[in-house]
Amino acid sequence: MSVLEARLLRGAVTQSGAADDALATATVAAVDGVTHLVLGVEAHYDAAVTAIRDITIIHGSTNWQVIRWDFSNGAFSFSFPIAFSNDPDEAVSATLEASGNGGDSGYVAIFTAAN
Repeated sequence: MSVLEARLLRGAVTQSGAADDALATATVAAVDGVTHLVLGVEAHYDAAVTAIRDITIIHGSTNWQVIRWDFSNGAFSFSFPIAFSNDPDEAVSATLEASGNGGDSGYVAIFTAAN
């Protein structure tokens, strides 16, 4: 097994804190000389939210992908068919739009590996 493959097998999950009717953000910090590979995302609310909300994958300050999900279908979880690869020395993050209801917190997690 190559060193690159070993690194991919040791991916990480970065989870946001609770965001009470606010934007939830999970960020993997920029590391000098490191490229982050985004493998997937998960987003949910701690109460029933029956609306379409945006989940956004970001590298640096650029939106890579905006996914619109109808949360009346439940939580969102998706593994990308190919990894998003950012530029070296750049942070990656995922955001979940506010719930629209005070007292309903949103959470988002981003699954990554580095090379």
